[in-house]
This record gives sequence, C-alpha cells and structure tokens, in this order.
Amino acid sequence: MTATPDVTVVLAVYDTMPYLTECLDSLLAQTIGHERLEVVAVDDGSTDGSGEELDRYAAAHPDVVRVVHQENSGGPAGPNNVALGLARGRWVHFVGADDYLGPEALERMVAHGDAHGADVVIGRMEGMGGRYVPQALYGRDHVDVDPFGPHLRWTVANSKMFRRAHVEDLGLRYREDMRIGSDQPFTIRACLAARRIAVVGTYPCYYAVRREDRSNVTYSVDVVTRAQATEKMMAAVAEVMPSPEQRDHYLVRHFTWEVQRLLPADQLAGWTAEQREQGCAAVGGLVERWYTPAIDAALGVRPRVRLRLAAAGEVEEVLALDAVEAAGGPRVLLEDDGAFLGYPAFRTAAAARAGLTDDDFALTPVATAKRVRDGLAVGEVAWSGDLLTADVRLPALAPPAHEHLSAWLRPAGKESDDRAQRLPGTVGPAPDQAAADTDWVRLVVPRGEAEPEGWRLFLGGRSVTGGWEVRVPLPTPRDTGTAGSQGSSATPGGREILGRLARRLTGRHPDGR
Repeated sequence: MTATPDVTVVLAVYDTMPYLTECLDSLLAQTIGHERLEVVAVDDGSTDGSGEELDRYAAAHPDVVRVVHQENSGGPAGPNNVALGLARGRWVHFVGADDYLGPEALERMVAHGDAHGADVVIGRMEGMGGRYVPQALYGRDHVDVDPFGPHLRWTVANSKMFRRAHVEDLGLRYREDMRIGSDQPFTIRACLAARRIAVVGTYPCYYAVRREDRSNVTYSVDVVTRAQATEKMMAAVAEVMPSPEQRDHYLVRHFTWEVQRLLPADQLAGWTAEQREQGCAAVGGLVERWYTPAIDAALGVRPRVRLRLAAAGEVEEVLALDAVEAAGGPRVLLEDDGAFLGYPAFRTAAAARAGLTDDDFALTPVATAKRVRDGLAVGEVAWSGDLLTADVRLPALAPPAHEHLSAWLRPAGKESDDRAQRLPGTVGPAPDQAAADTDWVRLVVPRGEAEPEGWRLFLGGRSVTGGWEVRVPLPTPRDTGTAGSQGSSATPGGREILGRLARRLTGRHPDGR
C-alpha cells in the first residue's frame, strides 16, 4: 500500500456476522478497482467470529484490507476514530458493517464529488429488512444541497463519503461519550462547513440493513441508555447550529424520530409499568429542555399528539393511539370548521391535561385530501339523462361524511384554474349499500351541456382552514355497455354518451365501434 487510494472505506465492527461477509464482498466487488480502494476495519472486541472473518479477508486481499483489533469500547465512535486516523484515501466513506454497497457506488460517488468540487457526497440509500430510509433527497443526481433545506436533516447518519482533507481541516472526530448518535454531530458539522454537498440519487449506492434479530446498536439499547444518548445527541446538534431557528429546524427530526423511539410503538405494550414510566419521564425531560412552539408547529399530527401525551405521562392514551395506528390509522372527522384526526384522545380529559386542543388534531387541506384519495374506491357509476350518479367508498372518513362534502364536474385540463366552469352536485348517503356499511356516499351531478369525455368528477370540502378536493376516477365501462354495474344504456342518448366515454378510456366503443 504505497499509492494514495481514491477512497478509504471505514468499518467499525462489533459482532456483525453473518452480515459482515456480504458487506466485505460488496466492497471488494467495487468497480472502482482495488488499486483505488482501501478498507480499514476496526474490530471492537467482537465475540461472534467477526474478527476472524476480517483477518481472513485481510489475508486474502492484503493490498486492500487492513484490520485493527481492540478491546470493546462500547460504541462505534471509538473504532471510527481509530480507522479515520489510519485512512489514506482522498475520500473516506463510512459503512455500517451490517450494510453493503452497490457495485458501482464508490466509482460513481468519487467521480461525482471530484467533478463538482464537493466536500460531502451522499449516495442513494435503500432500506433492507424493513429498515426505513427517507427517499426525498434522491431520484436525480444533483449538487448544492442546502443543509437547512427540507431533506438533509432526515439523513444525517455518517453513511456518506467525505473529502478527507475537509474532515482534517475541521478537526472532525466522533464523540466517544455517545454510545449511539455520535455520527450526527460529525455529519452535520461536515455538511454545514462544506463548499458543496452533492448527491448521487439515480443509482442505489448504499443498502442499509435492519438485522432480523434487531441487534443493531441503534435498536438494542435500553430506554435509560437511549434517553441519555438522545439528550447528548440533541445537545451536540444544538451546539453546532448558528441560530435558534436552525437548531429547531434540525430538532424537528429528533422529536419526530429519536424522541418517539424512547416509547417504541411496536414494543410499548409489552413493557413493564416501570419501563413505561421511565420512557415517559425521558420524553418529558427532553420536551421541557428543547421543545419550542416552532417545533410543535412543524410536527405532523401523529408525532405531536403522541409526544405531548407521553410528556404528560398519559401512557394509556399513547397505547390507544398506537393501537389505532397499527389497525390502519384513525378516521378523519369532518366538521364545518375543519378536519381532525380522530385519535382516541381527541377532546378527552387526557388531551386537556396534555395541553392538546382541537387545533393540535387538525389536518391541513393537503393532508385531508391525501387521506381521502388514498382510501377512495369507486363503485357504481351511471349517466342517466342529464345526471351523473357515482357511488364512492370513503373508509378514511368518519360517517356521516356526506354532511360536509360537495361534488362537481369541471372541464378537463383546467383543474388548477379557479375560474373554470363548475357544475355543482350533491353528496348524500348511498341508498343501495348495506345499512351497516356507512363508508359509501352517492354523488349526483347534473350534466348540463357537459360531455363526459371533456369533464372530470371531483369530491371535496371547504372549511376555515381552506378548501380541499380529490378527483374521482371513472372506471372503464364493461363490454356490456355499462359503467360500473349500472345499466346506463337505457336511452339512445345515454348510450352515445357512454360510447364517447368508452372510446376516451379504452379506445373502443362498447359495441365494438
């Protein structure tokens, strides 16, 4: 190892078999070539054979793999610092020893970073084994990511490539007093001081793996240790922020993710009363120190309500909220003055004790429309004379939804033009549905001079928070000449209208013309 490699991959390793083997194989298969690559792996006192596996690869590839063995330090910060001190590459990429890279990852990232003079390069990440990875930053290759834009705060792990001169100029090292989260202040400082942050967003560079036994250190620590680490993490992030507004911008992420994990939704029901009390106390302490009105306003309804219930010690309400989410989420309550998520705590004494008002459960028009659209199902549709009748199922809305909904037809291609002609209709209960199924409503819109191939059907509501709407898709007519299962060919005029609609949707008239 005499020439300076283009990139050093750093592996902090502790008991990561058998995932370590796939990780090492992915590194040695990189298209950047062995002559441009070095791997520095620090075995942090592994007991599962990970150290021996590293030695086996180092013996087989002495030109690429370098291994250091040390006693266990209690977290990844120490081994990362040791490896960083040994790194020789122009770039350094930190890789979790249970994760792996796409074959072209390093070649593409080095080329992208060099071409654009970047100090930090982020490769597109994908989650494996149920691990969640935000995707908003990806989809295209781009440069000049704003550290205070909407996306970077959600991806502040160290699983990126850093220009090593940039790291050394800043004197960056990991905080060894943090068992988890030590990569966040490291990454954020590097990004804040970077000349340019570039993204390889079109190629899957990094595969983040959630182990089947959930033994990743991020998931396995107890609530007290996690609470202490979360406090240090948030304090360390706050220290590097230039202003309170920018601090709050990043802490939104922590109150959405890290603080919520102090009461993990998939484990809380099985906890003892003492564990639940510890979790609520930990959440309450972080809320008291760091929570601000700006953070509260930036959170979605679910994280806001859950967080404040937990901080108030209302653990039974937190459990009820989690149960509703596990069952598919709460229904939307439509009222004249707004739309609200109908969690069990809505308008209860527990909510009042947590300081929660109706406004804290309120959905924006955009969020309301999304929930309606995601659950909307179209049943029977029929043109009969001058009336369009459509039955629509709305499982996301609490009945009786029809009291707060409107329907209308609008010319195609002018969905965003408020001046476009609208033909208003009515929304009521669907009489043909079973009485027990209250999700169905019936839309009735007079056709007037509208031709079905030139108009679109909409459903929506209006409240003091603003109007919202969703387009109701019209199903493809069946070969029998009906739309849905209604006999809309009762009149010659109705059949001709249906024929034009069929040709637009399928390119074929119901009778073959």
